[in-house]
Amino acid sequence: MLSFRRFRNNAGGLGALLTVGVFVMTGCGKPATKAVVRGDVTVAGKPLTGGLIGFYSANDPSRWSSGRIDGQGHYLVPDAPLGDCRVTVDTTMLRQRNRQRSPLGEVTTEPTPGGLPGGSGLPPDEMVYVEIDKKFSENATTTLTAEVTHGENRLDFTVE
Repeated sequence: MLSFRRFRNNAGGLGALLTVGVFVMTGCGKPATKAVVRGDVTVAGKPLTGGLIGFYSANDPSRWSSGRIDGQGHYLVPDAPLGDCRVTVDTTMLRQRNRQRSPLGEVTTEPTPGGLPGGSGLPPDEMVYVEIDKKFSENATTTLTAEVTHGENRLDFTVE
């Protein structure tokens, strides 16, 4: 038979265990270092029809994150580093997207499975290669910058 005294001791242990679990799940109060960034990328006043966008911390370039730009120019980066960032936009992976040789040597343009590069699984007209200035594709040469703050950020960019 379970006595009230044993139950009370077990309940106290359960409370301590739950308290420890809460601290572990919340990261013991560590400040957030990443945030969500979404927006649009345009070129010549029109949506960029595919590519990759990257956010690189200006203080620590080893802290970075990237996301895909879809066929309508929209992007989402769920874990961009906080603070001042250099922003890259790259479309080169789309130049040869879905151009594969069949076993007989013909070039095919069918969609391929998986994410960029190597095929997005999207129909060929969803993401189209648009040539942009190469300076935007490298962290060292890009002229795009942004300040990423806590929470969700809406940042739009124009490339040429």
